[in-house]
Amino acid sequence: MKNLLIVSDIHFCKVRPGGVVGGQRRLAEFIDHHATHTENGEPWRLIVNGDLCDLDYQTDTVADRGPEAASLRMFSEVADEYPEVFKALARFLEHGHEVVLIPGNHDIDFMWDSVREALRSRLGTFGARPESLARLSFCDWFYYEKGRIYLEHGHQYETDTALVGPLDPFDHDGTRLRLSLSTHWVSGYCPLIPDLAYQADHTRSFLSYMPLLVRRYGLRAPELFFKYLAFTVGTLRDAGARHGLPTARHLERRAALAERIDLPEETLARIEQLTASPRMASRMAIGARLHVLTAFLLPIVLLLGGLAALLTSTAVLVSAGLTLAVAIVANLAISGRFGKADASERVVAAGLNALLEVPLVAFGHFHVATDEPVGQGRYLNSGTWMEPHLPNTYIQVIAHAAEVRAWAPAI
Repeated sequence: MKNLLIVSDIHFCKVRPGGVVGGQRRLAEFIDHHATHTENGEPWRLIVNGDLCDLDYQTDTVADRGPEAASLRMFSEVADEYPEVFKALARFLEHGHEVVLIPGNHDIDFMWDSVREALRSRLGTFGARPESLARLSFCDWFYYEKGRIYLEHGHQYETDTALVGPLDPFDHDGTRLRLSLSTHWVSGYCPLIPDLAYQADHTRSFLSYMPLLVRRYGLRAPELFFKYLAFTVGTLRDAGARHGLPTARHLERRAALAERIDLPEETLARIEQLTASPRMASRMAIGARLHVLTAFLLPIVLLLGGLAALLTSTAVLVSAGLTLAVAIVANLAISGRFGKADASERVVAAGLNALLEVPLVAFGHFHVATDEPVGQGRYLNSGTWMEPHLPNTYIQVIAHAAEVRAWAPAI
């Protein structure tokens, strides 16, 4: 039974102006420390539970989120930016430890075999020999030890980040990655507002963050508004029922996985039933989430208001007022209801605990370090290393004893 170290949500990427900078670079010292400090003399198995890289935030355009060549290029850029961490991973493997990587929603690119090979090659360049690189492995969906722990990134349980068929998250005959709504937002519009990307939340009322754009960007606000309209059209164009249908390849891989890890395929199907339905599967849901009706009515209100003033027409003014009222009512009707359809990660963890009879269920993704009882076991979350106001947390598991810790190296 291996001793486990679990980290997640490091979010390596190039930092845009005003972007979030946390403890990402400290991961190198964390890895180096554990390379030479073991428990009970046993080697570690370091599990990176998703979002090691943030290639959604790395790109400048949503067009780069999908093609294999773009994924390879952006991974190379990240590895060039954080060489000390990849050198530490190479040393960790050379000391006889293991590394397991699970893709997250921001680095689903690790589902490409070529990106995995690029990581191996990079670690080899930094000194990891072939026999050491054999201790690097990947989990396509989750990490599972019977009777001990179930570990998954967690994005499958939110409608904005979920992708149907986690074992084959590819679109267009396998030539591109499928894109979640979250990826469309972070890669498709946030590059236009890099210093507000984490403040201009598209899940809030559309009217509530328009003044934020006006205050910050002044005369550029109208340009950003019309680019937002173009962004919504592009997202709606990509949405559709195919995002809610698993591929035949996913089903084949699921059957193979069930045999490999000694779990009934029916159990894997029941795990999938706990996941959220991807928002991208419904254009109506996308339209509501992005406040499309309100967004497109606002220019009409301004146009009618201008015509009313120019023509001194009461009828046109009334039309402008009615259109504005419709926009406000529509905005209020859809605001505040998002996220309610997503099951709490604690509810999901309790369901997994009962289904798999494992005492430990652990996620990342939600960026909140957690250790609390659920069902007949415990739910843990490894937190994140990207938030400057939060400690850099991880999970340590020795035998069946698990705890969430904060990394605090000796000075």
